[in-house]
Amino acid sequence: MFDYFWPFILSVGYAAVWMFLVVHPVWVNFPGVSLFLLVIVGLLRMFVKDVGGQMGLWVLTNAGGTLFSFLIFALYQNEGLIDTHAMLSLSIKGMFVLLLFHGVDQLKRSIRKKRKSISKGAAFV
Repeated sequence: MFDYFWPFILSVGYAAVWMFLVVHPVWVNFPGVSLFLLVIVGLLRMFVKDVGGQMGLWVLTNAGGTLFSFLIFALYQNEGLIDTHAMLSLSIKGMFVLLLFHGVDQLKRSIRKKRKSISKGAAFV
């Protein structure tokens, strides 16, 4: 039951971060956003093990956060404050980082498998 709350919780958190960045735009210029992206993707990898689920949760979180931000700003008639280019680039960066981590995991797994399959005295092919 608790697994179904993760997309909602992460979407609200995403919306809160974007609204903070809209109110205080100076924080966008610091490298903390990229580091925060790596931390969020790392947490996402801890909760969801398969790469398809990670990508789906990432996209769902981004879409839900964008929707929440838009709805909250629509209440104050400030829909123009949302920068869709920045949100889309963050979504693509997150997908790229997820695929990069998945590639590193696959490489580690294949190296381990190759190392395990070579018995002592056997020729390395």
